[in-house]
Amino acid sequence: MAPPLRVAEVGASPIRAERGVPAHPLASAAPPPSRGKMSTQTKAVVEWRRSELLHCGFPPPLAGRVAADERYDLRELIELVDRGCAPALAVQILSPLGGSEQLAEARE
Repeated sequence: MAPPLRVAEVGASPIRAERGVPAHPLASAAPPPSRGKMSTQTKAVVEWRRSELLHCGFPPPLAGRVAADERYDLRELIELVDRGCAPALAVQILSPLGGSEQLAEARE
């Protein structure tokens, strides 16, 4: 029998391990490459996303990090918070499969 997976491993979950299901297929997907300088339009979109998150009650540091990461679905985040989920928990729930470092940042 294989050793149990740790939940902190990307794509691992106790339910998957219990059922013998492999980690999520996107678990090893790398984050998108850095694009260097942002265009004016991109900056405007990031600022709009940040303002929407702030309006929903996200703390400024968390709103800034999430707004700049286009892998987060803003509508889903806002919906979770509207239903009573704490912003940091909403970020954890919808966190892109990029590793436990991102989850630790969301808790800050």
